This record gives sequence, structure tokens and C-alpha cells, in this order.
Amino acid sequence: MGIEGTAFGSITIDGETYEHDVVIRLSGEVVKRKKKLSKKVLRHLALAFEGRSEVRFRKGMRSSR
Repeated sequence: MGIEGTAFGSITIDGETYEHDVVIRLSGEVVKRKKKLSKKVLRHLALAFEGRSEVRFRKGMRSSR
């Protein structure tokens, strides 16, 4: 298992080039990263900074307090 190269918008791992975000599992499996959760979090934070909403924590998210 090795990262052979990176370029803008792509990464090459063990001879295979990926043009999307990936997660390398401890087992060595390479899978596409799911962005849905991070998009939800960013949307809620953006609304909170605009003063239009409260930041709420959901299952799987931790407060920094």
C-alpha cells in the first residue's frame, strides 16, 4: 500500500488513480469519501455565523466544551 503521486484533483495509490476524495482504511481498502455529513455541518455553521440559526449537535458530533 503506497501513495505513488498526487496532482490537483487526483491521487494515485498502488497504480490506481482516483479523481475524488478517498479514505484508506486500516485494512488497506481504498474507498470513496462520503461528503454528505461534512456538507450538512458546514451548512449549519454558515447559517449560525450569519445569525440565522443555532448550532445544534447531532449524534456522532462532539461539542468542544
